[in-house]
Amino acid sequence: MSGRAHASARPAPVEPERFRQIAGYFVTGVTVLCTIVRGEPRVMTANSFLPVSLEPPLVLVSVRAGSRWLADVAPGTGFAISVLSDAQQPDSRRFASPDRLRDERSLAGITWQPALCTGSPVLSASVAYFDCVVDSLVPAGDHVLVVAGVRALGDLRDEVSPLVFWRGRYWNGPSAEVAPISVR
Repeated sequence: MSGRAHASARPAPVEPERFRQIAGYFVTGVTVLCTIVRGEPRVMTANSFLPVSLEPPLVLVSVRAGSRWLADVAPGTGFAISVLSDAQQPDSRRFASPDRLRDERSLAGITWQPALCTGSPVLSASVAYFDCVVDSLVPAGDHVLVVAGVRALGDLRDEVSPLVFWRGRYWNGPSAEVAPISVR
């Protein structure tokens, strides 16, 4: 028998926990989103990030509908995406916590710098960053897709590895020399 389901078979509904389990096989990086609201940082961890377009440069982040961070952004809002290094697992956990602070103390103990265009916090220990402005918010099931134009970007520490998330946990896979690829 092949791996395909029989055409007349009715599949069972996809259960959310099973969906999460199978989607976890897709390896992701880990990012931290930072914006400033009334002079105070708003910060959260996100691993559903992807570049969308080269011209114009656009990125997308998927954020749970009803999240506190999402309540603070709208089209035109500036924010920074810090791509975390493998040494920043504590930062990832800190900003993923539902109990995280939402005031000037939220970045206490973390070295950061203002992004070039928006002034949003960029975590200095990160491997790279994107300085963005929200273009649109698109409802998608229990999440909202935040599509943003990239105004500036940069690599911060190319000598370290990114933080990786796989199968519901951080992954410290085997170190390997990465071969460069040609871009046409």
